[in-house]
Formats: sequence, C-alpha cells, structure tokens
Amino acid sequence: MELYAGVGVLFSVLAFAINGLGLPLGIPPAPEDPVMSAVAPPQCLAYVTWAGTAAPDSKSTNRTEQLLAEPEVQKLIGAVLQIAKSAIRTSAEKEQPGQGQVAETTFDLVTGLLTRPAALFLADVVPPSGNGPPTVTGGMVVNLGDDAEKVWATIVAHLEKAGLNGEKVKIGGADWNRLKPAPDAPEFTWGLKGKYLIVGMGSGQVEGILERMGQEPPKWLTAVRKRLPVERLSMFAFVNVKSIVGKVSEQGGQQAANVVQALGLTNVTALATVGGLDADGYVTKTLVGVKGEAEGVLSILKQKPLTAEDLAPLPKDAIVAAAGRMDLDTAWQKGLEIASAIAPAETQKFLSQLGMVEAQIGFKLREDLFQPLGDVWCFSTAPTQGPMPIPRVLAVVKVRDAKRLAATHEKLINLASAAMANAPAGRPAPRINRSQLGGHEVFTLQLPQPGVPVAPSWCLTDKELVFAIMPQAIPAYLAAKDGTGSLAEVPAVADQLRGDCPPFVLVYQNTPELVRAAYPALQMMLMTFSSQLRQQGIEINPGMLPSPDAILKHLRPSTTLVGWSKIGLQTSSSQTVPGENMFTSSGPIMVALLLPAVQAAREAARRSQSMNNLKQIGLALHNYQDANRKLPPAYTTDKEGKPGLSWRVLILPYLEEQELFKQFRLDEPWDSEHNKALLAKIPKTFVSPNYSGPKGRTNYLGIGGQHGVFGGKEGVSFAKMTDGLSNTVVAVEAANASAVEWTRPDVFVPDAANPTKGLTGLRPGGFNALLGDGSVRFISEKIDAEVLKALFTYNGGEAVKLP
Repeated sequence: MELYAGVGVLFSVLAFAINGLGLPLGIPPAPEDPVMSAVAPPQCLAYVTWAGTAAPDSKSTNRTEQLLAEPEVQKLIGAVLQIAKSAIRTSAEKEQPGQGQVAETTFDLVTGLLTRPAALFLADVVPPSGNGPPTVTGGMVVNLGDDAEKVWATIVAHLEKAGLNGEKVKIGGADWNRLKPAPDAPEFTWGLKGKYLIVGMGSGQVEGILERMGQEPPKWLTAVRKRLPVERLSMFAFVNVKSIVGKVSEQGGQQAANVVQALGLTNVTALATVGGLDADGYVTKTLVGVKGEAEGVLSILKQKPLTAEDLAPLPKDAIVAAAGRMDLDTAWQKGLEIASAIAPAETQKFLSQLGMVEAQIGFKLREDLFQPLGDVWCFSTAPTQGPMPIPRVLAVVKVRDAKRLAATHEKLINLASAAMANAPAGRPAPRINRSQLGGHEVFTLQLPQPGVPVAPSWCLTDKELVFAIMPQAIPAYLAAKDGTGSLAEVPAVADQLRGDCPPFVLVYQNTPELVRAAYPALQMMLMTFSSQLRQQGIEINPGMLPSPDAILKHLRPSTTLVGWSKIGLQTSSSQTVPGENMFTSSGPIMVALLLPAVQAAREAARRSQSMNNLKQIGLALHNYQDANRKLPPAYTTDKEGKPGLSWRVLILPYLEEQELFKQFRLDEPWDSEHNKALLAKIPKTFVSPNYSGPKGRTNYLGIGGQHGVFGGKEGVSFAKMTDGLSNTVVAVEAANASAVEWTRPDVFVPDAANPTKGLTGLRPGGFNALLGDGSVRFISEKIDAEVLKALFTYNGGEAVKLP
C-alpha cells in the first residue's frame, strides 16, 4: 500500500508539472479579491483559488480577451452552456421524473459559483488513533458579489429540499449552519459573512477563516506568487508535497520511507501552478520545487537544455513540432536503480528474463540499442501540397554510433521478416521493403490491409534515424534540411531558447494554421455529433460555430516549455486559447486533420477482419460438406419438425469449438433455459468487428428464401448448386439492425424489390459476402438488383457472374 501511495504522489507531481491544472477559470479575470489570498492557512496541504470572470473587453490589447469578446464566440459560449443545461435536465428527468427543474437550477448555481472569486484549501489530514477514518480539515470561501443574499437564499432552499440544512450554531454572534452527515464523517459548517459564502470542514475552520480574512497572505503564498509572476491572475494552485510525503513516510513505516527515498520525493518541496493573462495572451507556469539535487525519477528528467542546433530537424513551417532531450541509456540505468531499491527480487527476475531474450535475439538492449541512439528526439507535422489532406509527419532521433545501430537494425529487420514469413497460411502478412530513394536506403512496412493510407517508413543515416508515415517524405527531408530554415528561427521559439529557464522539452504549434486546416473537419465532426446527440434528445445547431475569420485574426503560435531553474523543474505555456497545449489542444485538432485517413485505415482493418471471419466460416462449411456430403441445414428440428438451433451451431466442431458444441442440447430450441445460457459464449468468428449491440448476436447470416442455400430443413450439397459455387452467395455480413442471436434459427431472406435491404449501412459502399467456393467478396451497394437476386440463389438457372 505504501508503494502505491508513493508512486501515486510521484505521478501526480509529474502530471501536474507537465499539464498544469488544466482547468482555466476566471477568463478574462476580474480584479483580484485580496480576501482569497488572506484566507489561505499558514500551513496547509493544498490550496486552490480562481478569479471571478469579468466581461471581456473588445478594446483590450490582449488577444485572448479580444477572442472572447467576439460576438460569435460569446454566442457559442452561451449555446454550449444551454446545451449542457438541457442535457443535465433531460438526464435528471429520465432518472427521476420531476427532478429536471431541480437539476437545471443546480447547474445554474454551480456555474454561477465557478464564475465568482473563490478559494479552497485542505488544511490537514490526521491519521486515526484506532480503526476509524482520518480527520480531514479544510475550507472554502466564495465571493457572491452584489447579489449575495439572493444566491444565499437559493443555496438554503436547495439544502432544505435535500434535508441538509443542519442545526443552527452561533459563531461570532451570527447564525451558522452545521451538519455531520455521518458518524465517521467530518462536520461541515457554513454561512454568509457579508458577500462571502464560507464553508468549513472540521472543527474550528470557520473561526480560522474569519480571523484571517483581514490579514496579510501567508508567507509561503507570497513567495510562490513572486516566483511565478502573472500580470492578471486567473487561477493559482499549490500542493505541499513535502508535508504529504512526510505523512506517507510516517504512516507507512520504513518500507514507505524507502519507496519515497528511491523515487526521489524526499527533496521535493512543493508543486504550484498559475494561469492568467499577460500583455498578449494566456500563460500558465508550473513549478516543482526541489531542494538540492534532483533524485530518483526526477533525476531522469535532469537534462541539458536544447540548443538551436538540436532543433534543426524541425522545419520552420511546422504546424506542430516537439523536441526533447532524453538519454535512454541513462534513463534505463536510473530506472533500474529505482526499481531495485523498491522491489529488488522482481527487478532481478526481470533482468534475468531480459538476458534470456537478448541471448535469443542476438543483441543487448542497452549496449546495442540505447547507447548508439542519441539524446535528442524531434517530431513535426508540416503542410504538404496535393489532393490528400495528410500532413507530412516526421520523427527524427539523433544517432551516436551509426555503425553499431545499423547492425542492431539489421538484426531487428531479420527477426521481423522471419515472423512475417511464419504468418498463418491464407492470411495476408505485412512485409518490409527496401528501396533506394535520394541516395539513401529507405525501409517501408507494407501493410496487407487494402485501403490503408499510410506506409510507415524509416531511414538510418550517419547522424540520424528518420521515421515518416510515407517513404517519399524521408528523401525530401534529407535533401531539404540544409537548405531551409528550422523552427529555431521562429521568434516565439528563439526567445524561449534564450530565456532564464532554457527548456529541455519544447512543444510548438502554429495555432492559426492548425485551426485553418482543421476547421472544415471540425465542422463536419460537429454535424456528425449533432445527429447522434439528437437521438438522445439533445439538440445542437451546427451553425453555432463561429466563422473562421472571427477566430483566426486573434490567434498566435503557441509554445510549451519544460526546463530547470535554480529552484526546481518548471514549465510554461504561452498561447491564445486558455488551457491550450500539446496535450489538450493539438491532440483533438490533429485527429481532425487526420480524420479521413484514420477512418479509412480503421475501416480497412475492420473490413479485412470481417472477411477473414467469413473465410473461416466458409472453410468450416466446406469441411462439414466433406464429412456429411452436404452443407448443414438452416436449423435443427425437434420430433415435431419445429426449428431448434441455427446452422452456426452445427459447424462449431469445424471451427475448433468442439467443447462448446457438446454443451448444446440439440433436441431443444435455441431459447430453452439451457441453450439460451450459452448465448454469451459466442465464438469470436461470429462477431463482426463493426457490430455494436447486445452481446450474443451475429451479423453473419445464411441466405434463405426459396432457392437460398439455407432456405429449408435439408442441407444442400455442392452437387445441387447448379448455378456454380463461385456464382452463389452462401452467407452475408448484414447490417446491425439485421443481427440476430447467433444460435437463433433465423436466416437472411432477400427483399424481392430491394435485395440490399438489411445489408447496407454497416460499412461504406456495400457489404461482405461468402461465396460457395469459400471466397469472400465485397459487393457494392450499387450492384444491379436482378444480378444480386440471382447470386442469392443456388439453382435458379440465371447466367450471371459477380462483377
């Protein structure tokens, strides 16, 4: 338990350091309320405050405020809030009729409080003396503004309806409310002091808040604010890591102390983050305070700053770019040291197993891979010309020892090629191609799935290892990198490299170009989501998105930096959109940029998997025919001739599902108490990768009807399929609406007027079909109806062939 606690604290620190709070409140910020700083305790475990939200000024010189002041943006914000309120009301009504209005009022109250200046703190957590819960103390203060009495009345009414009004107590001569929800829970005390809503958790907290309201802020808060200055503060968060780690070590005993020591948390003092507006946009700054040398995991991040030369692989016209310094060999060594200190036996076992693997593959991970690689890693996307909306995506790693890395690379290529050559017969396997492009040997992974729009490629030079999603991008990069400018020449980046805290990680995005490229896709995505949400009773007007011109004129490139200062690990971000960074903004927009390619690749993979399922079903049918001189009947029958179980159950022994087959009672119907319990054991072969619905159903249906292969009680032999095996559709992958329980004796009976009815919609353009010869074809939804009806018969006498 102590180990998990230590690891949890560590990763919370790192996540906080990299991403910041991630919730920008108070934009644009109202003037600071000094009470929010004053109420912070002299000692606490955590503290968060945010400014009230002011009306944006269109005449401001700050781009973020200008953006928020745009009428179209204001309209969007109002529409989003209305959609959220409507969704909450609808959900509440579904769960409990009559509660929709209450939920809507609660939503208005909460959103109102979030737009007012507020402060929350966790004062202390004291372990129990016995087996009870710990004692938790803390508090909250919210400036309700000029309409404080009205808001207070709404809060009181809500609490009374919920039965949480508590008992009346006197504090400072005024009436307050106090409630202890459960015997083991802390007591809560709340009330209104002027325009301030005050809530205390634990004994004496309200009294402490009232006493501090007129005092100066605590020294620790003043010191941190001085370290992380922001012109117009919107939010501030602080975590007392030293105190928390001390409590974990104290309560966890020696084992917990050892874990904390190994992770390097003993000299981490605090974690703080601020956000707000500067002269131009929105900034966030985060500090992980470290006293002395960085140890444990933090020592892995103790890297030298990046230089302009390190950024050479990043093109000046990059839409998104990132560079970081990380020595894998050093990180590997330090990681093993940490693991050995925490779990020596498990680490030794891992190293022993790794040694056996290394002996088998013929090279050592550290000496032959990590050491030859350099310590600078770059990634970039840049615009391309042509009809395909796929950006040029490159990853470049510096190389220390190209000769040794080339030998390791050749071994890896041989291992991968051997594995691909041993792929199961009948299944297309990927392969690695070599080609000479621009005087360099380029390796390309050729994927077997049709329609995949990328071909992962790489090239090893004397100085670099280059990766790309298309092979042509590699020689273009190698030829152009010496003749074009790098990202280091962009003013926003150059200034950061020369700053007080030079970064070892840098993330850059050309936000205007990113939005310009992605906006059409974002509009399409909103239209798609609006259709889906409408089915749930939530209306979204796709026209609520602002016009691109209303947004683009305010945007500027964004940067995120991670570096070391004299007092610890620091990150800073500068952007126009609050909360925007590589992790929260670029990701969704890159998805929008690559959406057509991603969707095509995903659908190609799913279609290929479904075709493979049908091939397995076809092979099972052929084996059944060989053993029984005919195909299985559409269903089993009982003594009275009533349908029992589907033909899919009868071919289970030929799908390597003999044990499952033995569990069925063939003399009972599919929905008997015994047989119905087996629905959940549906074989993977019967599950379409595109299926979405209740478990136990299948999209793979046999063709029924008067002349369909599965049209009656008797099985059809190949000899009776006079139209030809290759001209007869035996089974299809139907749409989700046509899916049935896999043991149910239902078949697909083609509609006479529209034979594709019930088949289309699962995948774009058509459907998969299994033919009598065991082959699988993708049939276009535009196929002639008469031709398709003829293909659905096995002895109709029609002279047609599948186009």
